[in-house]
Amino acid sequence: MATLFPKTRLSTPLTGGQIDLEKAFKLFDTGMISTTTGVTFVILPTQEMTVTVGPLRVNFDVEVTGAAGLLGPGVGACVDLTGTVDGNTAALTASGSKIGAGIEVGVVVRLILGLELQAWTLDIHWTGHHWHKHLKVTSKWVDVKGISIDLSIDAIAILIDYLDTKSAQDKAKNATGTFSKLSSGNFQTGTGLSAVDYNDGDLGTKGSAHVEPTMWVMVNFADLADAPGMMKKLHDFLVDNGGDFFFGPTVNLSIPTTVKLAAVGVEGVSYNVDSVTSGAVSASRSGSSPVPSGEVAATFHHEAGFAFGLGIGIGLHVFKILGFYKSTGPVVDFVKLLGYSPQYGGDDVRQAMYGATAAAETPRPAGGLPYRVILEEPTGAVG
Repeated sequence: MATLFPKTRLSTPLTGGQIDLEKAFKLFDTGMISTTTGVTFVILPTQEMTVTVGPLRVNFDVEVTGAAGLLGPGVGACVDLTGTVDGNTAALTASGSKIGAGIEVGVVVRLILGLELQAWTLDIHWTGHHWHKHLKVTSKWVDVKGISIDLSIDAIAILIDYLDTKSAQDKAKNATGTFSKLSSGNFQTGTGLSAVDYNDGDLGTKGSAHVEPTMWVMVNFADLADAPGMMKKLHDFLVDNGGDFFFGPTVNLSIPTTVKLAAVGVEGVSYNVDSVTSGAVSASRSGSSPVPSGEVAATFHHEAGFAFGLGIGIGLHVFKILGFYKSTGPVVDFVKLLGYSPQYGGDDVRQAMYGATAAAETPRPAGGLPYRVILEEPTGAVG
């Protein structure tokens, strides 16, 4: 007897409708985990100091702490399935699919500063009773104003900005004629150093999807070009108007990753996915499934590699409003040139009740990158 089940979402948790790498699968191992780990440390223990100037006194206390966090490397997937199974074959429809993979690193320096202003105050009043009254004078420090400052600084963002600014101050060419200026690549800041990539749609329409989280920096030929070439003219025009133009070779570090919809489990039966064409999924029985009645399971198979090498990049920034940067990824892969082709992968399973429509979705924080590095001690695994 055939079973028709309603549209059901099989997904790792989402944030703002996008894959949340904080609660994704391990990219280089299987198993659902919390991919956020972190440590905290003390840079400067609490220091206290008092400065007195006449009738005023200022009490200072300052403490500097640090925190470092790692999110990932992780990979997540989402697909909506509906269709009919009869114990031997499955005819399904896939939609609403997306995958995401990558890694983020964050280092934060936290400054905690307390200031307390006090004034030396005289208190003059009569005390005693009847003929025993006398004038009493007392003095003490009285709190006037207190200020507390708690400031967190993205250390990686500052380091990248410093290196970029320093390179901008260098000459276009040094004495030997070699290039010395690097532009900002996709060193995204605000939550640390990020290499993440996403794909919407391919997993459901084709059965597999590919992403390539990449970090890169570029040698900007447009800035270094000699006048009066067109590339130099375009660069100078955009710079004069608050923009910029980038073109040149890049140094890339990337993690090419492919996710495939490998199998589906329904009503105690496991079905291998044979083909996916424009969202139509055909599958055949491969054995029994531990998924109980009334639930659906999807097996996502991922394969990840590692690449480091040279590519070609281009970037355009117009009037401080519109901008993009893009790199081809390693065209010359040093890892392969050395004879290595590392491949990592595994099968990860998500299951849900018939008709489930969401997977622990939470609002996306305003501004910044879509993912975040939580700089706290890990609290344990997430099931």
